[in-house]
Amino acid sequence: MLHWDKLQPHSVRGTVWEDAGTVDGLDLGELDSLFALEDPNAAKKKKKAEGDGKPKAVSLIDSKRSLNISIQLAGIRMPFKDIKKALLSMDDTVLGLDQLNILTLCVPTMDEVKLLKNYPGDKAELATVEQYFLQVMAIPRLSQRISSLVFKNSAHANMEKVNSDYQLVSKAADDLKHCKHFVTVLEGILAVGNHLNGGTYRGQARGFRLETLLRLTDVKAVDRKTSLLHFVVKELQKTSPGVEFLSTELESVKAAAGLHLDGTKEALGQIVAGLKQVNDEVLKAAGADPEQDEEASSEETHDRFRDVMIPFADSADADVEAAQRLASSANDAMKGVTEFFGEPFKQDNAGRIFRLVADFLVTFDKVQTDMKVQAEREAAAKRREESLKMRKSKSQAVL
Repeated sequence: MLHWDKLQPHSVRGTVWEDAGTVDGLDLGELDSLFALEDPNAAKKKKKAEGDGKPKAVSLIDSKRSLNISIQLAGIRMPFKDIKKALLSMDDTVLGLDQLNILTLCVPTMDEVKLLKNYPGDKAELATVEQYFLQVMAIPRLSQRISSLVFKNSAHANMEKVNSDYQLVSKAADDLKHCKHFVTVLEGILAVGNHLNGGTYRGQARGFRLETLLRLTDVKAVDRKTSLLHFVVKELQKTSPGVEFLSTELESVKAAAGLHLDGTKEALGQIVAGLKQVNDEVLKAAGADPEQDEEASSEETHDRFRDVMIPFADSADADVEAAQRLASSANDAMKGVTEFFGEPFKQDNAGRIFRLVADFLVTFDKVQTDMKVQAEREAAAKRREESLKMRKSKSQAVL
């Protein structure tokens, strides 16, 4: 059957369909044989008949959870026996970080393990997820083992990111504190501000809060075009060559302003917590956990966990201590540079000075660009004026 929208007789007048006739020579008999109506239940009956000889897999796990886990396991593309072998041998060359993260979602619960152990039927008839659980559920402390492998695989990259952030912070603080051109800019602004505020309460200032830097373009000259920052930059370019490269000198400050230091602190905290969990698991695997009963101790001290994780934990302990020292040093550097410029330091907003200076540098660069464009326009106008004078002069000479 062909499903179409049929036109009514009154709708075809004046259309291509009005004079349309039938086409002779069509083999309508073959059409019937090719497109004959099928019994909609025939395919189902046939499929059911074909499948009657094959036993249906038995599923014990909740259907929704089973579906989710089977989808996850399909992404690993590895026989379940090989997964078990890799977990027992703690071989993270076979199981990568992405695969381990998947396996953290596929750990059988205690109730599921009990259900599988008490199943009276043929376990070979169980469904896919149940077959995976049968393979791995005997591995001691499976969830903690997988988490330890995840930590081992990700710790180095996470540690490098944390160290990189804190190294950048320390460099930015040092660069800012020792940037002579930035101090020159501050001194220039202070001199100009004291001159404008002469004879008022705001005059004779010894310094100013750095938020003032972000308001300098709001103070306009009588032409309503030139800002106070335009004036300061123009004058400093005459007296302090190189001040125009201030933004380049403080590249590290601009980079540090973009850091999410709360996130860096949290990442270091997660590394510390993860390492503690690994060390706790090492104690259990070595049978040295005082809270562990004798039966569990003898069960869990025979596999490769301790052989792989003890050397890693020892190395990671040293790395974490070094990262904590670096974090403390970076925090001290931020506090020092903040107070050096007369700003209050708040632990919950430690990187504030970097953001203040970075925002100012954006404005500082824009002012220089504006000044350069304006200078080019004035130079072009001067050249046109001189050219016009020369043409007039030549014209008068001919006369």
